[in-house]
Amino acid sequence: MQHLGFTRLGNSQGYPLAIIHGWGCDSSFLLPLAKMFPERDLYLIDLPGYGRSAVLAPIASDLSATIYYLINTIPHGADVISWSFGTLYVLRALSSINNPCVNLESLAQSVLATPVVKALTAPPGSKSQGSTSQGTRPHFIEHYRIEAQSKGLSSQLQAEATTDDCGARAAALTQLAYDDAIERTSLLAHQLCHPDAQPFVRSLVTICGSPRFPSDPNWQGLSPVKILKCNTEMTPKRLTRLVHLFYRLMIDERNACPLEREYIHSLIKNTPEVPPEVLMAGIKLVTFLDERPALEHLDLPSLHLFGAQDRLVPYELAQQFSGDPIHHAYVFQHSGHNPYLSEPELFEQVVRTFYHHVEQGKVVTFRSFNATPSLRPSA
Repeated sequence: MQHLGFTRLGNSQGYPLAIIHGWGCDSSFLLPLAKMFPERDLYLIDLPGYGRSAVLAPIASDLSATIYYLINTIPHGADVISWSFGTLYVLRALSSINNPCVNLESLAQSVLATPVVKALTAPPGSKSQGSTSQGTRPHFIEHYRIEAQSKGLSSQLQAEATTDDCGARAAALTQLAYDDAIERTSLLAHQLCHPDAQPFVRSLVTICGSPRFPSDPNWQGLSPVKILKCNTEMTPKRLTRLVHLFYRLMIDERNACPLEREYIHSLIKNTPEVPPEVLMAGIKLVTFLDERPALEHLDLPSLHLFGAQDRLVPYELAQQFSGDPIHHAYVFQHSGHNPYLSEPELFEQVVRTFYHHVEQGKVVTFRSFNATPSLRPSA
């Protein structure tokens, strides 16, 4: 297994949309969000240790391995939506795939050579696979070339991939007709097969996410003291209580809509238990990872969504994008950490408008919506 587990929904002929969940719950938590886009080819991706990626729990604390698995799962050309702390992984993945200083072949080889990953990728009942030395380099690249061809990467797209025209590549990918049984080519497979082509994700939408979760003198966020306590005082029993507290902090019980309240309470009762080591890996990631440089240099149409009632991610972070020509922000006035649950109709309208502008190559504006005036993106 060299990709993350995922659930594929919607229309396999539609434009791909990859959705990444957050801490403490798997991708099934985002099903209400996915159901808003039934015409899309939906990939609900589980991070290591969660849901369909439960077998990958041993790499949950290995950021490089997780990023390798993530870029080997997100379909090439997809729109990407990340929720909450999943935004940290997505920003690191996009930074890696678009950074000419990052040798993706070396990254893949080093990850596959680690004992944990070798054990995970070895066939059942066999010994661990041998290391990927320089002598096997041609076979390594050939593996991804065959994978790309077998997953329906057409000659038309290959021709477009050699150009610098992102719009032409997007149009070519949109017109492709994939067989229902064929999976799409991943970002990693496409880049290894076409090293001169810019790997591309079409757009990014973040939901109540942040490139840096702890606060500092120049950044609003969670209390760094409380986050550090989570690193030193957590036991498996306390972690379970922390997850339930996290669920309750998602909503404001006084103002939450009945649907949101019922959904969160159902999650508390019925969600599968996540291994403590996976939860702790996420806490350590939140504590130390800072992806603000990755966000600053992200040259990708992006929409950053916040809830004015959110007690986990301050909505004031939307001001960071004021006047930015490519990054846009929208604040849902009556939402906490889950605006797609608390204001579903408005949420779908905002995101669909953003995608329409991306498809048309236009500048995004939300003046027709009820956003906080000072936080509206400029035209």
